[in-house]
Amino acid sequence: MSADTITIIATISIAVIALLVSIWQGLVTRRHNRLSVTPHIDISLQKYRERFGFLMDNTGVGPAVIEWFSIRIDGKEIPYESGSGGWKEACTNIGIDNLNISYAFYKAGDFMKSGTSFWALRWDDSGTASEEQLKSVADRFQHIHLSIGYRSVYGDRFAAFR
Repeated sequence: MSADTITIIATISIAVIALLVSIWQGLVTRRHNRLSVTPHIDISLQKYRERFGFLMDNTGVGPAVIEWFSIRIDGKEIPYESGSGGWKEACTNIGIDNLNISYAFYKAGDFMKSGTSFWALRWDDSGTASEEQLKSVADRFQHIHLSIGYRSVYGDRFAAFR
């Protein structure tokens, strides 16, 4: 084999290896970019000072684009209603509509930015509730099941349930 042939083979080999490394690097960068904006919504039943209710947190590193939000009481879906998102009917169904209740909800297309927390349903007892009343309200909240569908800005779909 001549020196020219060896040079040509080495040049082509180096070019092919460089091309493969570039493709691999592009794939790794793309995966990193997707992961760097992945949302993660947690739904939990919380007691914090005089507040008790469902807390929703976006603990991911990217914003969540809300696709749907669902409230169920003992398996029965509560229809979405504008103004309350279904919370009024849900509170009536479990017998807490006479309490100091506040609620919030997201609708399809809303963004929940990273690091955001909000009370989806909250009872403020002002520190005056007895242990028996706290237990009663906590038992009633156990009948509520929430789910939320959301996606990342790249369109990856996720869901959270409680």
